[in-house]
Amino acid sequence: MGQKMTWNEIKTSYPDQWVSLENAEFDVSGEVVAGIVIGNDPDLKNLTKKSKGDHGSSHRFEYTGEIKDFLGFAKWDIGHAHTD
Repeated sequence: MGQKMTWNEIKTSYPDQWVSLENAEFDVSGEVVAGIVIGNDPDLKNLTKKSKGDHGSSHRFEYTGEIKDFLGFAKWDIGHAHTD
């Protein structure tokens, strides 16, 4: 951790996990294209607990796998969880 990676590198290195990104870069549609992984966990709740107080305005949570709709949340709501 600590080195800027492309989104494809992040997905390969942390399959089916939530990642906590710092200094994320985005394409014109707002999708992450690169960032520095500062944390990871298969469970978003665990990751946010670990990351509490560890982030600034450039911090973002993303999931590297395929998100399925559940508990009434739309894919957009969960796939774009972040703390701005």
